[in-house]
Amino acid sequence: GNIMMFGLRKGYLNKTKLKKRMNRSYHTAVPHILSSRNIRQFIDGKDTFMFDCDGVLWKSNNLIEGSIETLNYLKDMGKRIIFVTNNSTKSLTKYQQRFLDFGFECDREDIFSSSYATAAYLQSINFKEKVFLIGASGIEEELSLHGIDYFKLDKTPYYKYSDQIIDDIPDIEVGAVVMGLDINLTYSKIATGLHYLRNKNCIFVVSNLDYALPSINGSLIPGAGSMASMLQCASGMDPVLVGKPGPIFYDIITSK
Repeated sequence: GNIMMFGLRKGYLNKTKLKKRMNRSYHTAVPHILSSRNIRQFIDGKDTFMFDCDGVLWKSNNLIEGSIETLNYLKDMGKRIIFVTNNSTKSLTKYQQRFLDFGFECDREDIFSSSYATAAYLQSINFKEKVFLIGASGIEEELSLHGIDYFKLDKTPYYKYSDQIIDDIPDIEVGAVVMGLDINLTYSKIATGLHYLRNKNCIFVVSNLDYALPSINGSLIPGAGSMASMLQCASGMDPVLVGKPGPIFYDIITSK
């Protein structure tokens, strides 16, 4: 059936670079304001509606006016609604609870986050090794639910010399360095990730490449893409993108 996507582009690459990264054709549609006369025809022509969440349905803890009413209207018409987000700081369970808190019931199976996509991708390639994670609890929860072993550096001491960081790196066989948004990012985490990526068999996975994110007060803050670019530059490795707008994320959605 036909699918309609509603979302915002936040800090992505330019179109030329994005084309190369996705290795698929790139198309943007010009938005049109629907009149009361043709809105029903538009909705009848679609089976599934796909919504981004942050900045589309809500901003921080505040609902965007009319968002829940729109979702309920589509639900009453028998349409399937899928929710997608590059936010890797929350698990699917946390996102489902967020919808409930806003007064909308949805199935966990209709929510797709980059945290979930990270774990689902590793499971799809039959990954059995240990993950070094630079990221938040959303990825942690999804990795655990998918039975994927991981570890991270929660608390890092103050270092006076860089050699001290190398001496403290855990002597562990790591098969993947996974990176998402980490608001407590440190130099030692980047150095540790770089150490493991020197192993040619270690893969580099990033939840999303959003370089900047809007904050509550309207300014911008660095996104996971900005953080991943440091490790990408230092290692010389291009990460596997599992979030939007990459093909892996789309394949995960269509496989369910």
